[in-house]
Amino acid sequence: MKPTYVLGSLEPVLTQGKKGSTPILNIPNQVKQIVGGSDSFLILDQKNILYYKSSTNKLKTFDLKKKIKKISTNYQSQIILAEDGSLYTLVMNNTMNVSTFKDKQFRSSEPTPITFFSKNNLKVRDIVGGCQTNFFILDTNDAYGVGYNQDGQLGIGIKTPISTPQKCFTNVKEIFMGPQGLSTFFITQDLKVYSCGRNSWGTLGLNTAEKVTRPQQLLDFDGADVKQITMTYQTSFLLTNDSELFSCGNVKHNGFGDNTTNYQKFTKIPFFENKKKNDNIPIKLIYSGPSHTVALFNDNVIYAWGTSDACEHGLFKMTNTPQKVKVPEITPNDSITISCSYHNTFIYPSSIDALRQDLEIFLKNKEFSDCLFGGIYEAHKLLVELRMGKSINEINEIIQNQNYTKKNIMDLLNWIYTDELLSEENNLNLINHFQILQPETKSIRDDLLKLYKDEDTKDFSILVAIDDDYNEDYNDDDNEIDEPEVEEIPVHKLILLIRSGLFRDMFKNIKKNTTSVKDYSHKTFESLEILIKFFYTETIELTADDDPELIISELEDAFDYYKLNKNSSINSLLNSLKKYTQSQLK
Repeated sequence: MKPTYVLGSLEPVLTQGKKGSTPILNIPNQVKQIVGGSDSFLILDQKNILYYKSSTNKLKTFDLKKKIKKISTNYQSQIILAEDGSLYTLVMNNTMNVSTFKDKQFRSSEPTPITFFSKNNLKVRDIVGGCQTNFFILDTNDAYGVGYNQDGQLGIGIKTPISTPQKCFTNVKEIFMGPQGLSTFFITQDLKVYSCGRNSWGTLGLNTAEKVTRPQQLLDFDGADVKQITMTYQTSFLLTNDSELFSCGNVKHNGFGDNTTNYQKFTKIPFFENKKKNDNIPIKLIYSGPSHTVALFNDNVIYAWGTSDACEHGLFKMTNTPQKVKVPEITPNDSITISCSYHNTFIYPSSIDALRQDLEIFLKNKEFSDCLFGGIYEAHKLLVELRMGKSINEINEIIQNQNYTKKNIMDLLNWIYTDELLSEENNLNLINHFQILQPETKSIRDDLLKLYKDEDTKDFSILVAIDDDYNEDYNDDDNEIDEPEVEEIPVHKLILLIRSGLFRDMFKNIKKNTTSVKDYSHKTFESLEILIKFFYTETIELTADDDPELIISELEDAFDYYKLNKNSSINSLLNSLKKYTQSQLK
């Protein structure tokens, strides 16, 4: 298990270490998520155990006996959202920012239920926190806000605190709010971007520095595929799925180096534009504390900039020019994520579901679509029919007869690719019309396992030389040799497109009716067969005849060769396999 690293001052967090150190945070299970406030932090591990530490309390451990979906912080309190929609809070100081407790000042170092939403028959699907302000996004896509509102960050047209959750915005896909909680960005289901709140230095990107108490649209990003928005106290950053990074706000934090301009509109940061052009390595994600920002690239290289009061970005100086941060033991193939608090940056192993991530990306990929779902949206026929258990024509007929709206259709399509439904209305429609949400319903993983066993529908073959030595000779430019005897590995072209960047690139350049491809690389037949099964099942299985050390070596090489998702679980599986193999040799 990879360790968790902490950059910055550890006084509020741990009793060891000093400014700028990178100690290991000792948590027994792999970390799933970390959030930190001004003088406390909350950790969620993979077994749904919570660890809570503040400057006034020893490390506490909580087990709510529930699967935890997400944790969030807002400076002095933490919010916990369970998969069943139930909510809990931990509040360090007397504050009304949780606000399900009416106007009472409240403090608790134990998880305390938040009952406002359950009492009003409202189900929360996401939580977002800033400094003494919270947002709760419902499964209806309505957003409720509560807490401090002195800058209009709740977007309800006033600048006074709200002690009971109030509806603030509708049709919400995501909400972004920085740790200072002074500004809010809303992204709608139809990909429009709005902002409101404190706007000093133009941090809302609206080409003005006036406070905004009602969300205003950023017209430059209408329909844009925004991946993430993050904020420091004085600057905002916007990252698109095309890895373009923009910033606006105060010159001290905006990443523009020695430039002396305060940008009031989102402007591309030259450093990252040049890096993208020269290195062709995209930015994966960005993270911000109150005064520092960290950028994580796809090769796990980390850059940081901003102030350095506690060395919270791992640098020993204040800088507005992005600088590379060195972190021990982090390799390009590691799956990591980052979170920033007031005085710290946490770097820890990622729990991202690579299969779901691959499918979400593929949902947006129209290049290989081969049907119209609901007669409107481009989709992939094999996957649609696999999940729905009906032909695309039957599905479209039902959708048409039941008068589905575009939102219904898009939500249903999202379920096909991700197993997630956001609308209660669609739950009822699916139960009544498609009968696929009954208790016996299979998940997408179950359906892919079923697809793996379905030999009749496999429409593609990978041809591999039976003689392993041939593969090595074939790749030697000095050798002229005849075609080898081959064995084929049947597979669904769809699976190759979803899981492998190599095959996506290849299928762009070959005829659509091509049914096989030769793979005379350094891969043995056994390792490639294991890899193809992994594409479907996310498991690695060896037989008694397999050479574990050879298979491990081949699969490690395959990771880059086949351009697999950097978050793929194949790394952790290989590490487990290594440990098992080593234990057997002792």
